Amino acid sequence: MKRLLLMLMAAALAVAACSKPAPPAAPAQAPAAPKGPAVTTAAGLTIEEHIIPQGPTDPDFYGLKQREILERRKEWRQPSLEKHAALINVDLQPIGYRLVPRKSGEQTVLDLKKGEQTVYEGLTGLWSFSRSADGSGFFIRGRKDTDAVVLTPSGPLPNEQAFPNMFRPPIYVGNDPAYISFDNASMNIQVYRAEKLIYSCHFPRNMASPSQAALNFTEWDGKWVLETRDARVIVDGQDLNRQLGPTRSSAS
Repeated sequence: MKRLLLMLMAAALAVAACSKPAPPAAPAQAPAAPKGPAVTTAAGLTIEEHIIPQGPTDPDFYGLKQREILERRKEWRQPSLEKHAALINVDLQPIGYRLVPRKSGEQTVLDLKKGEQTVYEGLTGLWSFSRSADGSGFFIRGRKDTDAVVLTPSGPLPNEQAFPNMFRPPIYVGNDPAYISFDNASMNIQVYRAEKLIYSCHFPRNMASPSQAALNFTEWDGKWVLETRDARVIVDGQDLNRQLGPTRSSAS
């Protein structure tokens, strides 16, 4: 009898255990936010999207984010003088020119050479490089100590040709030299290509200084590009702000 009672109690406990509700499932966790920016490519460009949080945040968040983004590009935004020269030499060497680093006291300087002949010596900084489509002409924008200089295959340009009115050096568009100038009387920025006026745009009176009006003048995909302080981007005479809207075309 005792044995039968024990068997009945064990069966009752087993039934109770089976009927006990299962513990609630743990709530699903939201996927972790990506640690880095989302990266996509389009038209040969690499685009990074950085998450900006909503609501209150660290007052220095935007400053920290800007420093983080710039630090990722430091290697190509601020290359050493030797590395910058090496990049330019890729285009110079096929026509017999090269930038040669050497020590001058405690600093590194660059000499522009054609073969063993020194065309210019003592560059202490490099800013930009523009080459003609056929490779025979170039402009190297740099500095020697505190003086800005633009070098060509035959040597430095005189200042009146290197920085005509706008303090922006000439560039090559195709095989043509191009530069911008500023007309104080009409308040126009003027674009010249092969010494011919090809484009002009007006600026308000609050941009009376030439250095305020033009942010950048460069070449892209065989076209000239003018970026302005009032956030206009003009490509070969086409104002992209009018075509695409300022939020899609403005330079930062």
